[in-house]
Amino acid sequence: MRQNLRSTWTRRGVLGALALAAGIVALPLLAGPSALAQQAAPLPGFDLARATEDKVIGDPKAPITIIEYASLTCSHCAHMHTDILPRIKAEFIDTGQAKLIFRDFPMDQVALTASMFSRCVAPERYFSMLSALFKSQKAWFAAKDPLAEVGKTARMAGLTPEQQEACLSNKQLETHILQTRLDGIKKYNISGTPTLILNDGAVVIDGAREEELINALVKLGAKRKAE
Repeated sequence: MRQNLRSTWTRRGVLGALALAAGIVALPLLAGPSALAQQAAPLPGFDLARATEDKVIGDPKAPITIIEYASLTCSHCAHMHTDILPRIKAEFIDTGQAKLIFRDFPMDQVALTASMFSRCVAPERYFSMLSALFKSQKAWFAAKDPLAEVGKTARMAGLTPEQQEACLSNKQLETHILQTRLDGIKKYNISGTPTLILNDGAVVIDGAREEELINALVKLGAKRKAE
């Protein structure tokens, strides 16, 4: 189960969005903040290097690396994070056998905005923000104004409305997220979310497939907990 690329942004569309983010023309936000965002002051304390670094769950030295490409508006990604990941984390990540690197693969403008907000919160709150967005995804994505609902979650994570405007005006951050998406397409031929890349392509799993993921981890040397 996964969200397919063909039903949302095409590769050409992402290239266009990347060009927009680079400043060729303005990328419009769907129900986004006012035009004041274009003139917003820099986000206080914002560290672009930390915001754009790989976001890792687990021991960075763990022998097995799981790279997850996901979109915050993808229902299968929400299933992965709310139902599957807690069990994978308990058995394989918390035991030091594997680590998970989360990489943004926004499938639409709403997902891109949610990704930007997530990377603008304090780094230690990043995965809490992701968790909150995935757990409440059905409610906010179905809302009349989904970006306003995402903004409420961002406020709970510490971003004031002014900081949210500053975040969305940060073209370097926007470009990084879109480039990460394109890099995933080019390197791993990703066409939908979630996609899991184990040990740099030794195993590729399309979709939120728990049994397949567990089998792949065991094949790569991980040990299961004793029953």
